[in-house]
Formats: sequence, structure tokens, C-alpha cells
Amino acid sequence: MDALVGKLAVETAPDARKALAAQFARLASTDVPIVPLVELQSFTLAGKNVRNFTTGANVQGETLADVWLQA
Repeated sequence: MDALVGKLAVETAPDARKALAAQFARLASTDVPIVPLVELQSFTLAGKNVRNFTTGANVQGETLADVWLQA
């Protein structure tokens, strides 16, 4: 993997770079272990007076900035 990155860093021929990039992608998708570095916790708000909230479990990137309570 490191050797491929090193070759990609100095290779200037487009066809050779394309071949090296394909090798890198193939190696990265098969030989590199996937290690989860974080565990995201999901939450959902519920209440009759809570407005503009998400009901889905996939809340990545969402905020509560637009959530409001109806009186």
C-alpha cells in the first residue's frame, strides 16, 4: 500500500497513474481492515408540541438548530 502511494506521488504519465490508482483501489477494498473509530448514537424527539424535528434514525449531520416547541 505504501509503495503504491509512493509511486503515485511521483508518476506523471496519465496511463501509468490510472493503473496505479486502480491497483490502490483494489488493494484498499480487499486488504485494508475496516475499523470503526466512532460509534454514533441516534436519538429521536417526541412530543405533541415539538416541531421541525427528524423522525429518522439516520441523523448524521443534522442539528437541532431548527427544532422549536409550539405553545
